[in-house]
Amino acid sequence: MTKELFDRPVDDLDFPEWHVADDEEAYNKALAAALGGVCLDRKLITTDLHRRGIEACDVYLPDATLIHVKKTEKSAAASHLLAQALVSADALCNDAQAREKLRSRIKALGGNADGLASKPLRVVLAMHRGEGKPVTAETLFTFTKVNLVRQAASLEERSVSVRVVSIEGASA
Repeated sequence: MTKELFDRPVDDLDFPEWHVADDEEAYNKALAAALGGVCLDRKLITTDLHRRGIEACDVYLPDATLIHVKKTEKSAAASHLLAQALVSADALCNDAQAREKLRSRIKALGGNADGLASKPLRVVLAMHRGEGKPVTAETLFTFTKVNLVRQAASLEERSVSVRVVSIEGASA
């Protein structure tokens, strides 16, 4: 199942290379610009259920795609990425207040939130390992593989499509 998630096409999305000098914030801004999305990195939304706030995604696309980006050199970072995506999608699927707060945030940043109806269309988990090592189904940490399959199944039961992308690093 892990390989199947990596093999699903994302032909409509062209992820730029991750440059050595890029931190996650810089990459997310470049990604949002390249894909015509809104960078929501570090822009939390709060709800009655999530009083401390949640990050809905790193980049939001107008078709209701949520892109979560993480440099995943360690299992903890990859696990954080998966948990963030699940919490966000769960909130957006089940909490009208979360959807409205996200729509307001997107609009305030100049984006188009019209595509976000009762749930996100898809969740894209974009991982970068660095040092020219792509993230693949085979190289993903065992613990992360198990969590990925379980969380993808949970989202797809709600008709939210899940994709996994390995972000390539720029050649030195």
